[in-house]
Amino acid sequence: MRASISLLALVLQDRGRWEEAKKLELQMMETSKTKLGAGHPDTLASMNNLALTYWNGSAATSSFDMVALDFLTILSINSCILLSSLAVVPH
Repeated sequence: MRASISLLALVLQDRGRWEEAKKLELQMMETSKTKLGAGHPDTLASMNNLALTYWNGSAATSSFDMVALDFLTILSINSCILLSSLAVVPH
């Protein structure tokens, strides 16, 4: 289901229907936060997708500021996840 909603949001973005894409992605992010938690990789991916949609859709400054803060949080968390996944596990 999540993949279908993401795909629909991408199609909407591709057609320049940014507001509809933002609404879908915001709904997906909020649902993911509630069901999986704020630090879950799927939630972080949803937050990232929403931030990118705002960025690509030339969002209003106030909206951009809100998402920019979340984007920096996501970037920071994703960096930690990436670094931990790259850690060498002794055999």
